[in-house]
Amino acid sequence: MDDFFIFLPVIQWRKNYGVNPIVRTDGFQFHYREDNMKHDNKLRHLRCMSAALLACGLATSVWADDSAPASSHTVTANVGLFSNYIYRGLGQTWDRPALQGGVDYAHADGWYAGLWGANVSDKQYAGGGLEVDYYFGYNGKINDDLGWTAGFFGWYYPGANYNKVNPLVSVNGDQDYDNQELNAGVSYKWLSAKINYALSDYFGANKQTGYTDNTRGTTYLELNANVPLPENLFSKDVVLGLHYGHTHYTANLEAATTGGAAGGRTPGQDE
Repeated sequence: MDDFFIFLPVIQWRKNYGVNPIVRTDGFQFHYREDNMKHDNKLRHLRCMSAALLACGLATSVWADDSAPASSHTVTANVGLFSNYIYRGLGQTWDRPALQGGVDYAHADGWYAGLWGANVSDKQYAGGGLEVDYYFGYNGKINDDLGWTAGFFGWYYPGANYNKVNPLVSVNGDQDYDNQELNAGVSYKWLSAKINYALSDYFGANKQTGYTDNTRGTTYLELNANVPLPENLFSKDVVLGLHYGHTHYTANLEAATTGGAAGGRTPGQDE
């Protein structure tokens, strides 16, 4: 599956608080990031951009006092209400609103970790209603323009299981939707690329759920750009956010279940 999104505006604001966190919006969702390569760089997309303007987004953060010595530790938090939640081209809330929020830790040396949560539809994750993400990694810097990142990302869906799909199709025993990935990427100025590699069956896709084999090793390639817009037309640090993603499965779909994160996909060899 290929997914391509354009978001305008994407707002970035910098202030020197230890590790220069960035307050930015990707598709009108507020995030606090240590830099453009921060953890998964997940784009939480809104299907209806006009409705997005009516969504209520709030962000809070724990900042150091300007008069105090700069700390090497930064803790930030974010929360927002959005008209829809789409991830890697797939609707997570089935066109319903999404409440999302998380907390992040970053160290001046480049280490980071965080937790993030959102409501999801039980039509996408049978028996579930919540997504919890956990992640950690390292952001490196070669020079002022060139950087790199490497990390781990996990998804947890409490209570969700393929055996709760109705009607039940070829699911023997328990099979959850949880997923774990390693990722690595590079960035140059406002361009970045990242590859994500599944350590587990990709969101539960395997022989039990209608695939020819397990899907460990499935990859997701993403290309991102935050193109600066002319300052004479827009305020400073307003950028055009672009994203392209491609999922490559390690197995083919034989017989899909009637719902679910992987069961609802019809990928063939490439998606």
